[in-house]
Amino acid sequence: MSLPTPFYADELVTLYNADALEILAELAPGDVDHVVTDPPYQTTGTSWATRASSWADTMNTAHWFTSWYRHVTRILPEHGSFWSCCNWRTLPIVQRAAHDARLDVTSVAVWHKDAIRTGSPRGLRSDHELIAIMAKSAFRISDRSAGDVWTIKTSTKKAHGHPAEKPLAIPARIIDLIQPAPGQVILDPFSGSGTTAEAAKRRGLKVIAVEADSAWCDTIARRLAATPPPA
Repeated sequence: MSLPTPFYADELVTLYNADALEILAELAPGDVDHVVTDPPYQTTGTSWATRASSWADTMNTAHWFTSWYRHVTRILPEHGSFWSCCNWRTLPIVQRAAHDARLDVTSVAVWHKDAIRTGSPRGLRSDHELIAIMAKSAFRISDRSAGDVWTIKTSTKKAHGHPAEKPLAIPARIIDLIQPAPGQVILDPFSGSGTTAEAAKRRGLKVIAVEADSAWCDTIARRLAATPPPA
């Protein structure tokens, strides 16, 4: 394995300033146990002028998702799980990429944002986003009574300034449902402002974080340096 020098590292977190595909390609099967991430929802230009062009753009984006999903399939052990934020527009992308990468979408959680906002003149107010769960065959969720609708309040003001920043309670709830065993490793290949990494560190878990933008790596490093592990 030939990984670059970390941008930041402490006793639990290793952060790389790199392209996610480059790091994923260097990871070996079993290097990580679970993947918890919030990837870009669209990575290609989208033209919604016609049904044909919008569907073509969607499927083009699915090719990129498939490229990194295949690495996730390769590196996750049979007890592993993959949790990926998405929305109603990108759910078909997730489903197509999962199919092509031989992953099963075993559940979808609905994040109810519990926020006051207005909708578009042509549609309803957007009150939710989604988290697709792709579990390997030996994975078992910790709480069999856990429901698939999560009400977690959000705000238009982002604590660390990232435009796509999710509340810390989202990765925290995911980690609670995973209940990683001691020594297991969580991977976030699209770290943004470091929310998943902070949630993992607060629970004393090892995490590999990857972020392509060096400015956000600075934010993550400061955030994690100020986050003590559990006593």
